Amino acid sequence: MASGSSSPLVSVVITCYNYADYLSEAIESALNQTYRPIEIIVVDDGSTDNSAELARRYPVTLIRQTNQGVATASNRGVMASSGKYYVLLNADDSLHPYFVEKTLPVLEENNQFAFAFTHVVLFGDRNAVVLAREYDPGILSRSNYIVATALVRRLAFDAVGGYDPSLPSCEDWDYWLMLAKEKFSGKLIPEPLFYYRQHGASRNNAPKDIHKVAFRRMRRKHAWLFAKRAQTVDVFFVRLEQLVGDIACGFIKPLQKITPDLYQVIRLKVLTLLSPGAIVLADLDEGQFQLLRQKTQQ
Repeated sequence: MASGSSSPLVSVVITCYNYADYLSEAIESALNQTYRPIEIIVVDDGSTDNSAELARRYPVTLIRQTNQGVATASNRGVMASSGKYYVLLNADDSLHPYFVEKTLPVLEENNQFAFAFTHVVLFGDRNAVVLAREYDPGILSRSNYIVATALVRRLAFDAVGGYDPSLPSCEDWDYWLMLAKEKFSGKLIPEPLFYYRQHGASRNNAPKDIHKVAFRRMRRKHAWLFAKRAQTVDVFFVRLEQLVGDIACGFIKPLQKITPDLYQVIRLKVLTLLSPGAIVLADLDEGQFQLLRQKTQQ
């Protein structure tokens, strides 16, 4: 899709809490989008480092608030935005330069889709590629395979009231389920266009009890969806799928040394059939990771 005066505005909302070390990379990845027009909003969620000072060096709209959590920061940023579409981005992550250009056409051309998401590149403490499945509310009720960073219609956000600040975590998963309840669907763009940093301070490394509390609340909130599968049966089959996947991958493991490419193809097929959610395609060494970034940015 070519950018022009008639092209819809896309808002990139960056939420930040004490991520000054990474914020520049996130902002620059938004500024380097090949698509125009773009607006960038940075929500400083009560940072005690120099995040706000750093953000002021860039052509962005800066919003500052006391620390209220990522859901509230996300809501405030989206509500302050002017775009027909928005992209939510954590300050420690980054976007491929073609992220907007490649996700926008499917939404502009198909009103039945409310959001478009992509495959993911993990980087930092771990380098890997994670493949998402096509959109499926049933699978989504079992495993969140859609990251928070997607291109979303603003009208969908308004329809469900944004992200739930009462949840201690998993607010993105909850958001996708709220959209599903309102019959909004998503579309996978099968390219790795989002860079998801792995590090010790990541929210995904929060204590497991926090995630358990959030999941229990979500089960009550979305009983209409979770009730389609009894909880004990659901857990049993998810564990069984994982066990069978591990056993199957173990059988084909010897192929890795003989024909690595064939091993990855077969492994991917096995995991695609058995995994309840996203699939880690392969861990990458530093050389492979840099080559992937170079290829995907051409």
